[in-house]
Amino acid sequence: MNISTRLTLAVISIAVAAVAPFSVSAAGVTVLVEQTKTGADFGTYTLSGPAVTKTGNAEGGSFSELPAGDYTLSIKPPLGSRSRLEVYRGPVKIADTTDRTYSITIAEGQDVKFAISYMHLGTVTIESDPEGVSFSLSFPNGTSKSGTTPARFDMLNEGVYTVFYDTKKECEAQKSQERPLTAGGEISFYAVLNCGTRKISTPGKTNKPLATGREVPVAPAPASSTASPALRIVQESNMTEAVPGSKVRITLTVRNVSRETLHDLHISDAFDPAMFSPVLPVPQGGSVIGNALVWNVSELFAGQSWNVTFEMTISDSVKNGDRGVLKASAESPDIDAHYTAPVGGTLAIGIAAIPQTGNTMDSTLILAAAAGAAILGYFTNRRSGFQALTASN
Repeated sequence: MNISTRLTLAVISIAVAAVAPFSVSAAGVTVLVEQTKTGADFGTYTLSGPAVTKTGNAEGGSFSELPAGDYTLSIKPPLGSRSRLEVYRGPVKIADTTDRTYSITIAEGQDVKFAISYMHLGTVTIESDPEGVSFSLSFPNGTSKSGTTPARFDMLNEGVYTVFYDTKKECEAQKSQERPLTAGGEISFYAVLNCGTRKISTPGKTNKPLATGREVPVAPAPASSTASPALRIVQESNMTEAVPGSKVRITLTVRNVSRETLHDLHISDAFDPAMFSPVLPVPQGGSVIGNALVWNVSELFAGQSWNVTFEMTISDSVKNGDRGVLKASAESPDIDAHYTAPVGGTLAIGIAAIPQTGNTMDSTLILAAAAGAAILGYFTNRRSGFQALTASN
């Protein structure tokens, strides 16, 4: 072999050595997690498998050279959103689900992709006093749906919604109400019907849950459930009715009624921005995220209570008969299937009309003037009669 041939073989050997590491698949499995959103925040995902746990809350991540075996992906959507999970093994989609937990077995050399999307959709509730009133809900796209109060509609797009109450002629009520729904928000429609002494033919009060625009499957309670909550939530305000532009002071209390310490509590109080605006800064280190006040509490011992007092300003655009609703919730990673959902947490504040003091004052003055004139006339007449009687004598 001459020198020229040897040099050529050496160059080929160097080239092969440089390219080989990039053309051979690495050992183990590769998992790709992608997250997309329609709102402001991403959710948090946790990927757990053989001797490995990966957590993220941004666009996603790529994890390579993982050991083969059984993997579980857990999803925690942000407040006011719902998640959708699409699972791909290679280029083939093998699952499309709204479940927040998904398990899969990944073999050596396989690639799996989890595509998570968050839908920040809203909720509309429609109520009346008394219940059983027919209504029509107009959607932003021009369509409408009819029902009977109380009713609840989930998975709705943002936009302006209008409710038309079908009231009788002899009943006084605000027959239509309009509210803007933001992504991930919730709005409430509420009407009080005043029909004088005439009763309305309605089913009356009921303890049944709100009607819904779609069927929602109810998951069976776990066999190990103690049928008791871990947290009890109470909201109180310094007034049950307020006028537009006024401030309402609210106290939120979260009590640990379980027998163990709860850690990393996430407490939130959702509000309708068309009705309320929080007074800043939020006490106790709280913050405003979307349409909710949010607090993070590191731990809450068994039997201990956490509370905060804050103020809300009533919008100037609300009308008499409207009702604002605040819905508080709390969660902790220590609350598992052994406990039911926290109880309580809903607070309703009615909107009252500003008293018509001018009309009342005018009426009072008129009555007082009339009474004074009558008294003056009485004494004048008596005096005239007495003078006439004296003259005749």
